[in-house]
Amino acid sequence: MTNRSGVALASIAFALGTGMQGHAAAQTQYPEKPIRLIIPFPPGASTDSLARLMARALSEQLPGTVIADNQPGANAKIGTEMVARASPDGYTLLFNTSSLVLNVALFAKPGYHAVRDFAPVTQVASLPLVYVASNSFPAKDIREFVAIAKRRPGEVLYGSAGVGNGTHLGAQLFFDVVGIKAVHVPYKGGALAVIDVVGGRVFFYAGSVSALLPFIREKRLKALAVASLQRMPAIQDVPTVHETLVPNFEASLWQGIVAPAGTPAAILRRLQGEVARFLRAPATLERLALEGAIAVGSTPEQYGGYIKSELERWGKVIASAGIRPE
Repeated sequence: MTNRSGVALASIAFALGTGMQGHAAAQTQYPEKPIRLIIPFPPGASTDSLARLMARALSEQLPGTVIADNQPGANAKIGTEMVARASPDGYTLLFNTSSLVLNVALFAKPGYHAVRDFAPVTQVASLPLVYVASNSFPAKDIREFVAIAKRRPGEVLYGSAGVGNGTHLGAQLFFDVVGIKAVHVPYKGGALAVIDVVGGRVFFYAGSVSALLPFIREKRLKALAVASLQRMPAIQDVPTVHETLVPNFEASLWQGIVAPAGTPAAILRRLQGEVARFLRAPATLERLALEGAIAVGSTPEQYGGYIKSELERWGKVIASAGIRPE
């Protein structure tokens, strides 16, 4: 969930400048038929929206069609397993989220391994979490929230979209770092959790900027801090945890593309270059900014390293908190 500044759009130049011979070969031989982009979530969600926008753009950029294919279910495991078992020829890809590593860290038998079963293409975007509180909670900023919560151990209720969800772990990481003992209240989806935070039945929530922005702007929730190193343009007046409490603190949801393990490196580089081109487009950058997302466009090697680091990071949080799937 973190997003290192060195792994950003500046890395695209490096990616496009390496392996040019393999890149040229991929251009002449790939793709020769439609590419299937598996989206392991139902239609209509923000992840689905971005994936379909990218599929349309890649269909125009490549000499072939990219077909967005929703395969939801089992916390994204159904679609993810499909890609893990697909032929490594570049014609079946996964538009993944942080669930790629969270499932592996959370479940004893997730059905795939985030590192061994996939060939990274690129991290598409990072979506820093914003920490919000109910208006009924007597704290005007993140420092006051922490101070009150420490004085009332076990009394602060925080909601999430479900056990092991990024909204759960992003809050738990923050509590661990600042030394808060809070009570987790899982919901069947983020919308239900947010409703109860607005209503004051639970007091705290960690969610994406895009999901919480309307409630923040309407002052139905108090935005306490953003879990990114820089302030987010959509909520520029909301400080970061980094600048207020914990230097270098980051917690983000994220999205990317992976292919089945064994996919040729030339194809991975070709795909990364095309996604990077999509991410550079002004319309794409504007869309991501409105949703509180940061375009990344990392190289396959960088994304592979990021996946490994995230798997280790969240595995530790899950183990230390004793989190078990429902």
